[in-house]
Amino acid sequence: MREREIAIRLAMGASRWRLVRQLLAESLLLAFGGAALGAVLAQMLSRGLVAFISTKNDPLFVGLALDWRMLGFTAALAMLTCLLFGLMPALRATHLSPAAAIRTGGQSMTAGRERFTLRRTLVATQVALSLVLLTGALLFVRSLRNLLTTEAGFKPEGVLTVSLDFARAQYPKERRHFVYRELLDRLSACPGVVSAAQIWFTPVSGSGWNENIGPDSAAAAGSGKESWFNRAGPGYFRTMGTGMIAGREFDERDNLSSPKVAIVNEIFARKFFGTTGVVGRTFHLEAEAGK
Repeated sequence: MREREIAIRLAMGASRWRLVRQLLAESLLLAFGGAALGAVLAQMLSRGLVAFISTKNDPLFVGLALDWRMLGFTAALAMLTCLLFGLMPALRATHLSPAAAIRTGGQSMTAGRERFTLRRTLVATQVALSLVLLTGALLFVRSLRNLLTTEAGFKPEGVLTVSLDFARAQYPKERRHFVYRELLDRLSACPGVVSAAQIWFTPVSGSGWNENIGPDSAAAAGSGKESWFNRAGPGYFRTMGTGMIAGREFDERDNLSSPKVAIVNEIFARKFFGTTGVVGRTFHLEAEAGK
């Protein structure tokens, strides 16, 4: 597109190397400007994404300090882009005869299938690389959307969690159950509170404990089949908005003197019993004596 301009400059005495340097400087400015803008946007978007998925009680830390190796790679890629998409067209444009370029005109100079070979190759390469980056970005956005819209098994909206440690309050161990019960009753009576319940590990906290499992009469010790456990109080699943497929939720009948009961999910049922209809079935877990 600039062949006529370059031809006029060559006719006025400008050297070929002078024009190549000018075109190369223009490409270099664009390449390094894009690299710098990309580095700044990467920092901003990365920090924004980390802040978006972090919470006050569960902050996420990701090292986002500048990596000089990555900056060097970006600079090298910008230099390669400059040489590939700037130097080669500049050499081709300055290779033409000024008299022929002025005589035929810039528009007609581009006629002919053979003259489009280099241009088409460069454009195809740019489109291919851009398509790869665009596809990766779209896949990332789709994965993030899937994570945000995945059914978690509970409704986090409007749920307030409070962590308590009554051991520091020096309550006797035998009285802690009644203290918890009285606290839940008072919380449930507060205006705007739909329900309150007790849980040992809150969902998505990363905490829990696992034990070996022995379904029905099978021994748990040495079975190699593990499952994760938690402890929940009456009304917990109703408070969290988790539906029950079969059976019942924990209630006041479940205490230290009653038969031990458990609520399991479908994955547990299929893994250890091969079916989801496990109401009334039993299992053993490996634990210390007396627990």
